[in-house]
Amino acid sequence: MTGTTRSSGGLDERRKRLLFRFYDPRVLLPFAETCDAAQLREIFGPVQRYLIEQTAGREIVAVRMEDGTATSERHMLSRGA
Repeated sequence: MTGTTRSSGGLDERRKRLLFRFYDPRVLLPFAETCDAAQLREIFGPVQRYLIEQTAGREIVAVRMEDGTATSERHMLSRGA
């Protein structure tokens, strides 16, 4: 990765390096929704969709890029017998 996403690390007040983990499940969807098409292409690359576990494993959110914007689909998981 290059540009904004790769260099999103900065320095905190103690001059320690900070890294932005865009791939963190708690951050990916809100972050992807703010990205432009070029940034999304950089994040997704050849990946068709990211799957994020939500609500203590009862739901999966599929995040994908469509027409230059991030879209998401929620899928409830059924409980096994």
